[in-house]
Amino acid sequence: MAHIDPRLFSLADTVSHIIANVNDEAVQNDEIEGMILEKSDESPDLPSAVNIPGIDFVSFFSRINVLSNKRLASSKSKGIPDMFRGNGKDEPTLFQHKCRRIIGCDYSTDNHYHLLVHEARCSMERVKKIGTTALLYKCSVRDCDASFETEAGLQYHQKTQHSYKPRACRVEGCHPGILYHSRNAFRKHQTAFHPSWTPKRCPVDACACTIEFANAQTLKTHLQVTHKMEDKALLKSHTYVRTLSFPPQRCSYPGCGHETVYKEKRRLIIHLQKSHGVAKDESTTYITLE
Repeated sequence: MAHIDPRLFSLADTVSHIIANVNDEAVQNDEIEGMILEKSDESPDLPSAVNIPGIDFVSFFSRINVLSNKRLASSKSKGIPDMFRGNGKDEPTLFQHKCRRIIGCDYSTDNHYHLLVHEARCSMERVKKIGTTALLYKCSVRDCDASFETEAGLQYHQKTQHSYKPRACRVEGCHPGILYHSRNAFRKHQTAFHPSWTPKRCPVDACACTIEFANAQTLKTHLQVTHKMEDKALLKSHTYVRTLSFPPQRCSYPGCGHETVYKEKRRLIIHLQKSHGVAKDESTTYITLE
């Protein structure tokens, strides 16, 4: 129940002075007092979950242990050190930021930047699509909770995360003994040392950002989040990367003396099968760039 502290009345003549610091005597003080005090005896409009009597109220709130910490939210481990645990009875959890752009979108994340990226791309069409598909395609690998809207998304996930065979980069000058244990790691190496993208600054004239974006995706994210750019054609024009569908390359099978530069992936695979007995599903091990 809400009450006005009686000590406040000793500091001012009327409630109008307390609430609005009004000095105009023409103001109807009695009317203002009535408006304020009329609500003082009403129960606050609180969620039913917190209208708990007595010790149950204390027990309920003592278990809430939510914290907002940018560094922890950015950590891959999501582990919470003891210094952040406080006196809550339950295990601490990171605050969840929820999508505010589209009504009905149930996206949430503990990373505020991820929320900004999501909101920049969220649309009613996507929300409706997710609502109808309900992420039907779930990964069957043990201890993996990933699920996808399409079968193609699931297949790509399994191929790049669970079926990927460590491989080395065989571009001339790269160390053949360094293995990349995921497709993502291999892609990062290619982007850094064999890029098809020339780093460039934001093309928006009034942008205060002075960094050069290392790849097209980071520039696209910047344009969507910072400049609220939604036009797909305009985004593509700023982030377009002209690349060959298959970079020409020689066979990298150990000891292969062929000097042919293969311009088509299928011809290189045929060569690996016929000349070196490499199975089709293992041919990517000997394809330098894709």
